[in-house]
Amino acid sequence: MIIKTIFVSGISSVIFYFFNLIYQLIFSKIFPNFTIEDTNYLLFFSFIKALSFILLLLLFFKIKNISFLKNKNNDHLLSNINNMFKYGSIIFFIFFIIFLVIIKCNMNFFDSMIYSNDAININNFDKNTMKILIIVLLNVILEEFYFRFTLVKVLEEKYSEKVIALISAFSFGFIHSVDILSIISATIIGYFLAVTFLKTKRLVYSIFLHYIINVDSIIILPIIKLFDPQEKLGENWMFLSSLIMFIIFFIIYILTKIIGTKNEKVR
Repeated sequence: MIIKTIFVSGISSVIFYFFNLIYQLIFSKIFPNFTIEDTNYLLFFSFIKALSFILLLLLFFKIKNISFLKNKNNDHLLSNINNMFKYGSIIFFIFFIIFLVIIKCNMNFFDSMIYSNDAININNFDKNTMKILIIVLLNVILEEFYFRFTLVKVLEEKYSEKVIALISAFSFGFIHSVDILSIISATIIGYFLAVTFLKTKRLVYSIFLHYIINVDSIIILPIIKLFDPQEKLGENWMFLSSLIMFIIFFIIYILTKIIGTKNEKVR
């Protein structure tokens, strides 16, 4: 079963990578003067790719039951929010531990994650930053629609939810194979995003969680810099950022759990 799970994960990741490569080749031919550094081009490219790819997935896999995004039997808002923050807090806690161990052991995994990056600055939050945030959102929607929604719809009659979550996790990890840390990180994230979707039966929760994970540095780093203008933290901001996000998510998880328990008692 493990070999079959990894095989299916590999096939699904190859399909995604193949379609992504085709889109890049087509756009490079149609717009030869544009580069990936051009945010206007990236915004347009991301929008067209997300829209057309989602439509292709719906047509190719003959997915008609779009109401699966909103399951009438499992549409409890507070419970779904609670699950989302529960798995989100687990993700950020795991990354807090990973980053802490890596940094304290002086492992050089963060060469591309520079704390003094002027591009991420609370004073430079302009139209370009907004475009980047929209581009990230479009890519998140596409990835969630493929790795969560489509995979679940295609595999739900053949595999259990646990196996589907693993397939989603491995395939998500494979397409982020920049280095070993990226693969491990993406696999962990992919697993808990899949569990979030399977628990809530609504894509909006995994999209929100995925988006926050992707932009957490844009949200947290400017705040950290306000309290550390001399940038003495260095790369320690990585595990500190994860710790802050874990605390926020865990507090909201506890609050929604308490409110949900009180509502159950009232009933």
